[in-house]
Amino acid sequence: MSAILLVIGLWARASVSESPVFRQALADATGTADPVGAAPSRALLLTTFGAGAAFAFQVGMATFAQT
Repeated sequence: MSAILLVIGLWARASVSESPVFRQALADATGTADPVGAAPSRALLLTTFGAGAAFAFQVGMATFAQT
């Protein structure tokens, strides 16, 4: 079922042309920053480790609350 919806979505996206404003903006663009290749920021690292710590705390509480 999802493969059929994927094909329909790709077909619909391929049949729609870009707007003139978007094509002009794309032509005027000199380059954009690549966030994937950039070094992770401090906020990203704090959020990642904070979420991991919260998950570890939740697992610990669920484990020891049963005893």
